Amino acid sequence: MGLATFHVWPRIMEIAAAINAAGRVFIIQNKTTGPPRSRLNPKTYMPIIEEMNTMSHTLPVKVSDEISQIRDVYQEHFDRSWFTSAFREFPMESRQLQDIRHALSLTSPTIWDLPVLHRGVTALKEFALVIRRSVLPRAKEMFGYSAYMGPGYKDTADSRLQRRLIVYTLPLNLDRLTAHVQELDRLLPPIPTYMPSLRGIQPVRAAV
Repeated sequence: MGLATFHVWPRIMEIAAAINAAGRVFIIQNKTTGPPRSRLNPKTYMPIIEEMNTMSHTLPVKVSDEISQIRDVYQEHFDRSWFTSAFREFPMESRQLQDIRHALSLTSPTIWDLPVLHRGVTALKEFALVIRRSVLPRAKEMFGYSAYMGPGYKDTADSRLQRRLIVYTLPLNLDRLTAHVQELDRLLPPIPTYMPSLRGIQPVRAAV
């Protein structure tokens, strides 16, 4: 074995360990190894492994694109003061909202971000369900004139137009958010039991 091969081999082993830990098929020492069929269907995740940058462990671009789409819809139409002010007490834990913001702050997620992304997707699903069940049936009441009457509030043509737009566009924006969350959930690979270490070839247990 040449000197160059000796230095490259630990990196190859690290990549192989990461792929194997995620439950995907890989080839090492001319033998194909994979997870039990009862646990994972290799065909489901082969497109993900083909698009994944295994040298940096960066997730496929499609994942980043979906995060960007969700971030735009969520921040523009839901994570706004005029939306949250309509609630006396928002029907979700602050920890769940923090999970959403943390996940949506990622721009180039890697395999190490999978726990964060899965928590964010879970919280986003709950958020969409709460809005659909608790807000949509009462949208006119919650975002009507009485909901905005407070000290110093002045009703203007612009404010009335804004309230009407909120009521009429809320179902569409919620559908957009739900569709992108479902697509991100479909694209995310499962959290591997062990993650490749940044310092060496030994895998480390994933934080969940």
